[in-house]
Amino acid sequence: MFKYFDYVFYRIYSFYLKKHDDIPILTSLGFLWLFQTIIIAVLFSIIDKLTNGSMTSSDSLKNRVYISLGLIDTAILIFDLIRYLNNKYYQSLIEIFENSSSNERIRTWMIFLQPVFLLFIDITFLVLTKHHGA
Repeated sequence: MFKYFDYVFYRIYSFYLKKHDDIPILTSLGFLWLFQTIIIAVLFSIIDKLTNGSMTSSDSLKNRVYISLGLIDTAILIFDLIRYLNNKYYQSLIEIFENSSSNERIRTWMIFLQPVFLLFIDITFLVLTKHHGA
């Protein structure tokens, strides 16, 4: 899973570097964190629906779940900052992915659309299960 996120970070960073963005590393980190947050939200909503809403059945339980999700999300952000702000680590990503065959098959726009696609799937899932039960 980390290799996938490394690849996403590498591609987004390379994209913003070519666009002469002033801070490509922060832009790339922001995108990656948003993508990871969406993945967590989608997983949470699927688990909640599959357990018939047991994770959000009461206000106190719902608050605990949201606090837990916030802590998980913050931990991921801190982990990403530590991992990707290391210049040596990014240089190793360049060596790994620069000549990857995936660069030809996977276009940058496809990477940018992944969070949108996940949100679309999540919303569709929520709409379908709301009207038809889980």
